[in-house]
Amino acid sequence: METPLTCFACSRLNETTFMIIEDDKLGEYPFIYAKVYTSVLILIDTGCGRVSRDVLVKVTCLRVFLETYPIVDNDN
Repeated sequence: METPLTCFACSRLNETTFMIIEDDKLGEYPFIYAKVYTSVLILIDTGCGRVSRDVLVKVTCLRVFLETYPIVDNDN
């Protein structure tokens, strides 16, 4: 099954921190930070909220992206 297109790009900054950049319709490309610990996920969210620049993008919801999208950066 092919991974659906998303308006989010994710990269690992360190062991527990990820930076997610949203490719939004407004051209602002906001940064969203996620801190991942054993029992909690902390988000610092400045996203635009489901407004993708590309009409073919299927994953525009940050929650869906975080819960389902594979992260191939830094050895998965």
